[in-house]
Amino acid sequence: MELTAYEEMIAQLVEEYGDVKNIYGSLYSKLVDIRVHSKDLSQEERVNILYIIKEISKYCNDLRKECDGIVDLIEKLVCAIHTHRGITEPIRASLATGSPKVTLSVKIPNRKRDPEKYKLLMNYLGVPDEAACEGTVRPHWPSICAKLTEMAENGEPSPPGIDPDGTYPKFGVNIIMYKNLDELLELMNERRLSDEQVNALTKRQ
Repeated sequence: MELTAYEEMIAQLVEEYGDVKNIYGSLYSKLVDIRVHSKDLSQEERVNILYIIKEISKYCNDLRKECDGIVDLIEKLVCAIHTHRGITEPIRASLATGSPKVTLSVKIPNRKRDPEKYKLLMNYLGVPDEAACEGTVRPHWPSICAKLTEMAENGEPSPPGIDPDGTYPKFGVNIIMYKNLDELLELMNERRLSDEQVNALTKRQ
């Protein structure tokens, strides 16, 4: 039984996960060793090591950005389709359960560039004018976003000072593991699984 395009993608991703995990462990131990012995190196040796690590860091950072971009794309798709279908139950897949969530993010008015709106918001939050103007007390962005989401769910208007055009949805999917990737990778490696067996591993029991 041949793998479908999706099943081939899953099998390859699990293998890549194993490779990345191995590289992570190996590289991390080398970086720790460099940190310990960095004071014993010559300036020329430090420069060579610095050059190599910067190049490694560049690739790691580019890969992280690409992974984050894919996560953002798929989370938006999952949330949009889930919301459009009017479903509230989590998505129970073969490897994990995903719970889509849509929260609101907000652009908080700047204390110096938009003092009037900033003061309105701080007054709404119960902050005295003096503390608000001096900046000794500042709004906590995650808490403001959580409050705004709660208010929107209850059909309440945005707080004073918050520009409705400055609010935007933030999509996310909470993941609860169903199958451990390390166990799945071990099974794939040790048993030299056939296509049919790999297919079975990606089905919820």
